[in-house]
Amino acid sequence: MAEEQLNVLWIITDEQRTDSLGCYGSPWARSPHLDGVARAGVRFENAIVQSPVCVPSRTCMMTGRYAHAFGVLECQHRELPDETPLTEPFVDAGYQVAGFGKYHCVDPRNPFPIHGPDLPGPDLLGHGGPAADPLCLVEPYKPEDHDVVFMPFKNEWGPQTLIVGGRYPLPSDQNEPALVAAQCEQFFEQVQAPFFLRASIAAPHTPVLPSSGFFGVTDPDTIDLPDYDDARGRPECCRYDREVLGKLYDFGPLSPDQRRQARADYYDLCTEVDAAVGRILAALDSTGLRDNTLVVFASDHGNMLGEHGLMQKETFYEPAVRVPLIFSCPGRLPEDAVIGEPVETIDIMPTILSMAGLDTPANVHGVNLMSALQSGHADTERITFSEIDLSLSDLAALTTGASHRVMARTNSWKLVYSWTDGGFGDDAVLYDLTNDPSETVNLYGDERHADVARDLRAAIVEWQQDDTAA
Repeated sequence: MAEEQLNVLWIITDEQRTDSLGCYGSPWARSPHLDGVARAGVRFENAIVQSPVCVPSRTCMMTGRYAHAFGVLECQHRELPDETPLTEPFVDAGYQVAGFGKYHCVDPRNPFPIHGPDLPGPDLLGHGGPAADPLCLVEPYKPEDHDVVFMPFKNEWGPQTLIVGGRYPLPSDQNEPALVAAQCEQFFEQVQAPFFLRASIAAPHTPVLPSSGFFGVTDPDTIDLPDYDDARGRPECCRYDREVLGKLYDFGPLSPDQRRQARADYYDLCTEVDAAVGRILAALDSTGLRDNTLVVFASDHGNMLGEHGLMQKETFYEPAVRVPLIFSCPGRLPEDAVIGEPVETIDIMPTILSMAGLDTPANVHGVNLMSALQSGHADTERITFSEIDLSLSDLAALTTGASHRVMARTNSWKLVYSWTDGGFGDDAVLYDLTNDPSETVNLYGDERHADVARDLRAAIVEWQQDDTAA
């Protein structure tokens, strides 16, 4: 008798840090549903995104390829006719393929044959649902009535404000996570196996507005505040984060109370995301198909949340590039397992295809993690990469010097460089992640670690030259 085809449920969030989940050791996280997925499966401790910004990161995951290979390193959109999205092999194999929530990949053509209407609200990406977008509440709602914390920033369009805390004006069933969960519930009411479903929740991306049932769950006074690091006297690459990114995402103008509320509200919104995930999993359970379904959870990047004086993303510090990644599949994968070696989120595509018994496109850069999932160990020598080009974003007017930045990271070391005209710029940082996990001491130029820097530089050159866009 032929083996039953494996179903796939891939849940992806936006801007979610690892410390928003209890299974990653967070003392303040409330994430019972995702913690349950981790207990029933395999959790990756060091999953690294290939770009710390939404569009290229999501496209990397959907294609299994590095961002410079398809030529998009910021939030740009254009058709990519030569790229094969993860969904295509499933469509060809006769799967019922659906996607709900935020898509936000480079190629604007939706690769999901079944998809819901755009979520209600001013932002077609679905951020904030019908009552808010990342910058403001929708009339008639007033910020002062909902404890809104605004973070001022500037971009090429002038002064702006970003909602980094507050209470959502409408009931929780009208907030974005619940709206995505409702679409998934409707799908599961009529699901036909085999299926591939991607549930994409835009939260905890700004606006950070947990609903009343979740707002205030985390006591701001219990949240530690990171030191405000102004980077004075630090090497140029660190100052670059502060002087360029700080103009967009500077934590400094917020008062200590506002900083604590912003951090607490972020974790409360992550709790609301977890509740939506619980609804999606319950709907899957109601179909009787859970035992033959691979569940994957990941985020497209993290959030600095005040560390190094920054908010948001577009930097290579650990809170921005290291994300949750969990695989769970009853009877096919181990339970309550943790893999500490570094992996990349482009590995999601070939791993899902392999588990489903489908062929992986030949041009995929990601690694099939099946052997790691089974053994509990990944490649200890692997170098993971990430990149971004700030000149292509709304930071272009603020950028000075080389704007294409690259990162090479092992389990113990991280090298960050600016990359210009096929070579290195004059700024670099080297962090010892074992002894300096907060990434505060730059060891680049220290002769004791010259061999580490040399090897990672060589790895970056090979990576860029081998995988440049055609």
